[in-house]
Amino acid sequence: MHRRLILLCAAALLAQPAPAQTPADSARATATRSVRAARVAGSIEIDGRLDEAAWVAAEAAANFTQSYPNAGAPPTERTEARVLYSDDAIYVGVRMFDSRPDSIAAQLARRDASGIYSDWVHVALDSYHDRRTGFRFSVNPRNVQKDVYHSNDTGEDLNWDAVWQSATRVDSAGWTAEFRIPLSQIRFTGPEPAGGRVWGLQVQRDIARRDERASWSPWSRADAGYVSRFGSVTGLAGIRPVRRAELLPYVSNRLTREPGDADNPFY
Repeated sequence: MHRRLILLCAAALLAQPAPAQTPADSARATATRSVRAARVAGSIEIDGRLDEAAWVAAEAAANFTQSYPNAGAPPTERTEARVLYSDDAIYVGVRMFDSRPDSIAAQLARRDASGIYSDWVHVALDSYHDRRTGFRFSVNPRNVQKDVYHSNDTGEDLNWDAVWQSATRVDSAGWTAEFRIPLSQIRFTGPEPAGGRVWGLQVQRDIARRDERASWSPWSRADAGYVSRFGSVTGLAGIRPVRRAELLPYVSNRLTREPGDADNPFY
């Protein structure tokens, strides 16, 4: 009798349905993202248009997922990013489709502004490919720039500033952003492996009116890491670390004018 009861209980447990898979679970299952960079043939004008032949021919990084408010769900608007490179720079072009281009939030602000009501696009590179270190470059539709240095996977240094170019453009399909990031502004080391270097890559888009962030490589606020969640960009062949020399000239001057008595020993 007891043996029969045990067998019945075991059968009932095995018959229980598996927990339903959430959108976030589905995103984790397809978390690996990879895109191949293309070497620039000709020149790229940083004007936000993305109309050069190199952009058209480059592989698109697509299939973004929401980071919030609905982690793992499809984004409400489509985004595509492409990566090019030359001997001295990385180029990233992002097309942000928008069904309501008249509602794109584009607030003008100072560089490195935070907390403003605006759409943004963020491009982050893990050039060491150590899953811990990242260099993030962000622009809004008014081409307000922001750059952040990431360390220890989740650390952020907002005081880090790099010298890079960007341009944006709002049109009837949404808006575009074009980045030129000199190799002198990021760090990478070691001999180049066969097939080219592989770096970590993340592209994220913020839509202010929906309080929505969409990420190319799935990431959510509940994740323990940030840089470790990046996808990868492959095919970076024939590039070398750039020797850097940074000059910070400054002038300091001070003038104090006040009435006094030169014969007073306390003056």
